[in-house]
Amino acid sequence: MILRAAKTGKTGFLVPGDPLISTTHIALRIDAKQRGIETRVVHNTSINSAAPGLSGLFNYKFGASSSIPFPSEGYRPDSFYHVACENKKRGLHTLLFLDIKDRLMTVNEALKILLDIERDKGLNVARNDSIVVGLGCVGSETPVFIAGRINDLISRDFGPVPHVLIMPGELHFMEEEYLKEFGGL
Repeated sequence: MILRAAKTGKTGFLVPGDPLISTTHIALRIDAKQRGIETRVVHNTSINSAAPGLSGLFNYKFGASSSIPFPSEGYRPDSFYHVACENKKRGLHTLLFLDIKDRLMTVNEALKILLDIERDKGLNVARNDSIVVGLGCVGSETPVFIAGRINDLISRDFGPVPHVLIMPGELHFMEEEYLKEFGGL
């Protein structure tokens, strides 16, 4: 629909964050080029840079990121858990995007899902005493940044959605100090 409109006139497509971080938008731009449609991209801040900046975690210490989907009857993917496990083995932080399928997932829901999978897998990725960072409304004038142990944060209020979750790897002393001073660790 967007490309049909762009073929006959000027068309804008506005997305939050950096438009080419997502595979969907990359595919859309490739498709436009193949159809002879000229495109122009205006880059913006992305959660991939804003989350490390807000949390004080060094961006170069992040491993692969992943998404936590809402489970449903007969559907409980756990690939994000394995991504976090591999990052943890390497001492890297994991940025976890939270599902937006029918509604926006909260940090609290994500933590419950992580603990459920931990009970089944038992790889010590997400224990009650694991340190996590929950962020809400990143990029707004009133972002929420709370660091702590899962059992302490599972019932905390992270403000309005959207939320994102970080599972820190090995912390540099400055990262740890930042989490204490600004995130309440």
